[in-house]
Amino acid sequence: MKFNSFMTSQFRVMPIFLVLFIAQTIAFLGEGRTSEKWNKINDEEGVEVYSRDVTGTPLVAFRGVTDFDEPMEKIMWVLKDEKRRKDWVARYLKGATLEKRGPFEQVNYQAVTAPWPVSNRDMIYLWKANRLKSGDVQIELKSIDYPNGPSTVGVRMKLHFSRFILNKKPNGGTRVTLEILSDPMGWIPKWVVNMIQKNYPVKFFRALKKQVKQPFVKKSALP
Repeated sequence: MKFNSFMTSQFRVMPIFLVLFIAQTIAFLGEGRTSEKWNKINDEEGVEVYSRDVTGTPLVAFRGVTDFDEPMEKIMWVLKDEKRRKDWVARYLKGATLEKRGPFEQVNYQAVTAPWPVSNRDMIYLWKANRLKSGDVQIELKSIDYPNGPSTVGVRMKLHFSRFILNKKPNGGTRVTLEILSDPMGWIPKWVVNMIQKNYPVKFFRALKKQVKQPFVKKSALP
């Protein structure tokens, strides 16, 4: 009887840890086939949030769109700044650039902490930026196999794809679109990932908007 009561209590507590972990750490849409159109599901703190089904996976892709007062160059600088990532990326543990393949292409490593009983997560991903025909700047991130990379700190996440589109506005500011499909892997149910990750664009942009206003932020070169 006591054992059953203990297990029931643990089961009720588990979703709390999942919410804390997934909402704050899934960081971070290159490739991946979407089977449906983007559907708007929220509009909060100036961020429009959309969802989209993806062929071949129960996971759902999410998109966030919002406007910044700052120019594209400053947003690019923050997104590339490994040294200060710990100041604004939730539960950031450590990270490094493993390989520079060019001025706008590199292989990165990032690890994040998680509350008990969830294991810490990390990922190795390709970061690549290019200029689109429209004049917008695109940044793509995607998990890759990298044999010489560091050992995992717990469970290796899979970033199916992540994409930023930086669009220059007439007033000098920037419209930023983020699209992401990420899997924390391990035993976390996919329906829980979908339920929590839908809030990721709002939380991510909230932190990015705060960081990009810091006085030390410079202007980065663009592709």
